[in-house]
Amino acid sequence: MLWNNNPKIDLPTHAEMARNLHSAWLTWALNTESPFPRIPSQPVRDGGYESLLASPQGRRICDRWWRRALATIERLTPPGLR
Repeated sequence: MLWNNNPKIDLPTHAEMARNLHSAWLTWALNTESPFPRIPSQPVRDGGYESLLASPQGRRICDRWWRRALATIERLTPPGLR
C-alpha cells in the first residue's frame, strides 16, 4: 500500500501504475523481434471460431492455445516488465 504523508508529492494510483507498466510492456513487445503468438481475430461471419467453440474438443484446442500463448508471453517478457 502506498502512503503519502507529504501532500506536495503526487503519488500515482494503482491504476496509473498498472497503465504505466502495461505501456512499457507494449512498447517493449512491439519493438522486439520475439515471436509472440498472434491472437485470432476473424469475425464469425467471415469463418471465425464459433463452430470450433461449439464442441468439447474445440474448446480444449482453444484452451491449449491460450495456455501456450500466455506461457510464451511470460517466457519472452523481461523480468523487469512482469
